[in-house]
This record gives sequence, C-alpha cells and structure tokens, in this order.
Amino acid sequence: FSYAEALTKAIFPETMLKIKDETFKACNNMVIYTTSGSYAEDYANRNFISVDTESYEEQKKNFSKIY
Repeated sequence: FSYAEALTKAIFPETMLKIKDETFKACNNMVIYTTSGSYAEDYANRNFISVDTESYEEQKKNFSKIY
C-alpha cells in the first residue's frame, strides 16, 4: 500500500502480529484503528501514522456492515 495517498484507514484486530515497516509509506492521510496496547498501535506510533484506539469497535462494526 506504499504511496497509496487515497488510503485513509486500516482496521487491525489485536491479533495482528506483523506489519512490514514500508507497508504504509507515504500514506499521509492514513489512520490505523486498533486496540490499545496492540502491535498495530505500536507500529503506527513507530511509523508516525495516526492511530485511534477509542473508535476501533465502531469502525470494525461499520466495516463488517459493508462487507
């Protein structure tokens, strides 16, 4: 997904254990929705990506309605 400027969000469960460092390179409008204390939250913080743990359940529910 590197350089996918239109990508605005990703929703990761607490069971996510690995995301390669370059996966979201230059996705400047991106927010990662995940649980507090998860690998995905740590990944977002290390890679200067916005992260939202408070809206994770709502985003997950909305995503499952679409798919």
